[in-house]
Amino acid sequence: MMGLRRIVAGVLAAIVLAAGLALPTQALARCTGRRTTAAVLGGVAAYSLIKGHTTTGVLTGAGAAYAYHRYRQCRHRRHRRVRYHRIVHRRPPGFSRGRKVGWRGRSVPPGWTRGRKVGWHGRSVPPGHRR
Repeated sequence: MMGLRRIVAGVLAAIVLAAGLALPTQALARCTGRRTTAAVLGGVAAYSLIKGHTTTGVLTGAGAAYAYHRYRQCRHRRHRRVRYHRIVHRRPPGFSRGRKVGWRGRSVPPGWTRGRKVGWHGRSVPPGHRR
C-alpha cells in the first residue's frame, strides 16, 4: 500500500512539473509591482549585508538595482503614453486627467443646455469636424 502511494505521488509531481515546464508564460507586472519588488529586494540586501552574508547581499542588491531600473523604464513609458494621448486626443475643456473640473458635477459644460455650445476651445464642434 505504501509503494502505491509513492508511485501516485511521483506521477502527480511529474505531471505538475511537466505542465509548468511545457506552458511557459510571461509574468506581467505593473509599475507599482516593480517598485515593490525593488524595495523588498533592497531591504533583503541590506539585511543580508548587516548579518554578514555578503554574497547574498551583493546578489540581492544587484537584483534590486535591476528591478529599480525596470521600474523607471515602466514609468518613463507610461508618461510617454500619457503625453502622446494628451497631444493627439485632446479633451474638451473641463476635463483634467479624466476628472470633470468646473462642471459642477454635471456631464456637460456650463451653458451647454442653454444653446451656447462652445465646449471645444471656443468652437461649436470638436477638433477635426470643422469645415
